[in-house]
Amino acid sequence: IRRPPRSTPLYSSAASDVYKRQIKAKMIWLDRKGHSKALKKLIKQGKDCKKANRPIVIFPEGTRSKVGQKNEYKPGVTALYKFLNIPCVPVALNSGVYWETKGLKRNKGKIIVKFIEPIKPGLDREKFEEKLEIAIESETKTLIDRSN
Repeated sequence: IRRPPRSTPLYSSAASDVYKRQIKAKMIWLDRKGHSKALKKLIKQGKDCKKANRPIVIFPEGTRSKVGQKNEYKPGVTALYKFLNIPCVPVALNSGVYWETKGLKRNKGKIIVKFIEPIKPGLDREKFEEKLEIAIESETKTLIDRSN
């Protein structure tokens, strides 16, 4: 989750409400421009979540994608998998069919969230990333095909 832009005044009720909900939910902040420093912070926050027995939800592409568009998976998901040594539960969804990537426009329809078989810890980077990507992309395609 990205922080609200610094130029957003905190007295703005919408921005303030979103920011407060993110803090209350104890979301992990990620500075997309921070590179290795941001990755180290992500791992530390992930370890804190693990100690507190809290789930971690991460979109491996870093953001929503248009239906049919495949973006590069970011290194954060692999770093969490490697350094936390916990299973990774891939999740596929068809929300892109009904919820545009830009803006707030939503269309009527049934959004399906599917939890896929967990990937056990211990795989090397390449095997983990391949397994994760195949699981998410193939199941997402199935969900999208069913939606159309």
